[in-house]
Amino acid sequence: MRYAKEQRLLVSFYMDEDRRYSILGSVLDFSKNFVKVQKINTDGFEDGFVYLDIQKVISCRCDTAKEQDILLLNHVNC
Repeated sequence: MRYAKEQRLLVSFYMDEDRRYSILGSVLDFSKNFVKVQKINTDGFEDGFVYLDIQKVISCRCDTAKEQDILLLNHVNC
């Protein structure tokens, strides 16, 4: 989390085993129990904030090709 926050990378947080429910965004803050995420949609636009309970996150991905593409769109759009 710390690295993703410091480098301003996008992270995909998966909330179920099938990876159908996910949240994409940048880490704004985190603690032992929660992560505050600036949500970003697939078009690169900011889409509000969400607090995630760490215990409910099944897995996450950071800085994959998909996230890099959306981050580029975000830089253009915002």
